[in-house]
Amino acid sequence: MNCKIFFVLAMLLVISSKGNALKCQSCKDDTGKDCAGSPVTCPDGTKYCYSASYTQQDGVKVFEKGCDTKYCPDAADTCRKETLVYKLKSCSGTCCNTDDCNSGRGILASTFSICFMVIVGYFLA
Repeated sequence: MNCKIFFVLAMLLVISSKGNALKCQSCKDDTGKDCAGSPVTCPDGTKYCYSASYTQQDGVKVFEKGCDTKYCPDAADTCRKETLVYKLKSCSGTCCNTDDCNSGRGILASTFSICFMVIVGYFLA
């Protein structure tokens, strides 16, 4: 039993040492194709990742992903405002709040989730 407690404490230490900084895909593309970004660590206090696409007045379609700086938590409202200010033809955006959630590759398990499953599996085994 003591070994199991030590194992759980070690796993919690590993989890807590990872830090809480959010990681988001970051890119911008104005060629009309969805951009494939690279993961970046967001500044402390960042709560959201975003994905946005908009069509400028000249017809250029732009895709953008990154750490939230202006879109979240209400991407639809931000799009409405940006459309009026910049006279965009169209705008859509989404916000999410887990690591790499704006990658477009589906749901990814966080380090915490994986460690939690390992701990639960260990106790159930």
